[in-house]
Amino acid sequence: MERANPRELTFVKGILDALLDQASNAKLREERFKAIHLTKSLTDKYAEWGIRNDLLNVIMQKKTNLILAADSISDIQRAAKPPKPRHNGATWIEDPFTVPEEELVLWLQMSLERPPSEIAYRRITKLFTQTFGISAEDLGRNVEKANDG
Repeated sequence: MERANPRELTFVKGILDALLDQASNAKLREERFKAIHLTKSLTDKYAEWGIRNDLLNVIMQKKTNLILAADSISDIQRAAKPPKPRHNGATWIEDPFTVPEEELVLWLQMSLERPPSEIAYRRITKLFTQTFGISAEDLGRNVEKANDG
């Protein structure tokens, strides 16, 4: 998983960058300010769920970068909101404004309430491998070896 600054630091830096960006108009600066606040509140909520801090830091940093790079109000809002994964019946539709680590957090939280479908399970395993650089199966085998050894 990528290393990221603590989310509180990313929050403060993002707010300052948003407010001090003289190249953007006042409405975009205001929307970025609101979006970064929303992102911080979402990561705080994920922390209440027990999500790892290193994962929350990555989510905060990636979403803040997307918000600061967005050049329209709709893109800023899209980057700030939680992801809404879409499947067209054959494949998952990737959204450039979605942070994969956040999508993984939401899928895992949902799976606590009900088992994921086969399609959702495959998406979760892909996101897990993408996020942690190891498949869940390999991780399980490594844990078993460590416990046996």
